[in-house]
Amino acid sequence: MKPTLLCYHITAKDYNKLKSLLALLNFEVLLVEPSDYMQAIGYLVSLPGYLRAPAHYTGPDFTESMLLMAHMNDAQTDQLLSMLKMPGMPVFRRKVMLTDTNRNWTSVALYEHISEEIASMRSSNC
Repeated sequence: MKPTLLCYHITAKDYNKLKSLLALLNFEVLLVEPSDYMQAIGYLVSLPGYLRAPAHYTGPDFTESMLLMAHMNDAQTDQLLSMLKMPGMPVFRRKVMLTDTNRNWTSVALYEHISEEIASMRSSNC
């Protein structure tokens, strides 16, 4: 499968910047619309066996951006993370890898889980 980056709650400018940069590496960069936040992550990254759910998200958009990396080997992941540190690149605090566990989650569940982890790390660093 083609290395894939799912983008949530990012500006058109940042999305286009990522898409242009990662096209050079043959990565697929997809903007996930809020209406698809109730779809399984596995469906969004085109895993076999995942079908589109009838659920349609109607809640508020996420308050911060999130990136989900899928179908990448270690070298591709490292390359992507290095590119994200380049000057002029937007800062994304929520960067997530596709796992056997989160492939079954919705984007809403993943975002909430990552937000809880960030809050927990902040409170333990105080």
